[in-house]
Amino acid sequence: MAMYWLFEHFVQVIYHLLLVWLHGIIVVISRLRFLWSIRDLTRVVRRLAGQFRNKGTFYIDPEKLKKIACELSKRPKHLILILLDENGQYIEELSNVAIWSICLGTAYITLYSKDGLLCNSQEILKKLIIKKLKQFLGNDMKQYSFIFKDSSSTYDNGYVNTTGICIQVISEEDCRRNFVDVSRQIAEQCESNELSIDEIDSYSIGSRLKATKGLPDPDLAIQFGKVQCLDGCLPWQLRLTEILSFQDLAHIDFDDFAMGLRKFNKCEQRYGK
Repeated sequence: MAMYWLFEHFVQVIYHLLLVWLHGIIVVISRLRFLWSIRDLTRVVRRLAGQFRNKGTFYIDPEKLKKIACELSKRPKHLILILLDENGQYIEELSNVAIWSICLGTAYITLYSKDGLLCNSQEILKKLIIKKLKQFLGNDMKQYSFIFKDSSSTYDNGYVNTTGICIQVISEEDCRRNFVDVSRQIAEQCESNELSIDEIDSYSIGSRLKATKGLPDPDLAIQFGKVQCLDGCLPWQLRLTEILSFQDLAHIDFDDFAMGLRKFNKCEQRYGK
């Protein structure tokens, strides 16, 4: 009888301990969810406060910009921004990210949307970038020269002058489909003996692709969307590119962007070696 009582008491103790443990887990999860919601709310409030302070215009704290610039020993020369959510309301946010990149020394910026939405908004994007840079840089704007290009613009003499800024907007038509066309062209030239197999290398392929002709391949890609995929963007040129993902473009701020650049700064690019 005593053994049965001890066993029943032991089971009750274990049961209560499990309940306490389960309750503790629920409390921790609830606290974490609460803290996460506070974090998101803080970001939104900070963003709104910054826009109110600057009457809806673009703003970066110069001291913060200088600090981030000093932290980064490696910065992307060519940054590509991949918009997975086809939504025109993000033009403002994309222009902000482009400007942050320019201020931190990126010379080449490519903006991609699969269905060409950004191509249709290219003039709006161009005006936004110029307007915001003038507001932030003032007289220092004179040190920058800008080239806004699409995939039909090529540079036969090599890369665009690195003292200037090259910004281009592309769609799937310039990427995956163009890669298929180039592959077919190379196959036909090999079949007709116009091209030797020994002459085919990464340079000969890359030089035929119109989206980045005359430009270096992107070394950093940032995709915006809940699904992590390239959505047909530059299947050849991104083979060695570091890729970062952000789910939310609507509320991205400079701190988020700087965090991404810190990750890029720490990564070791071995280029297949």
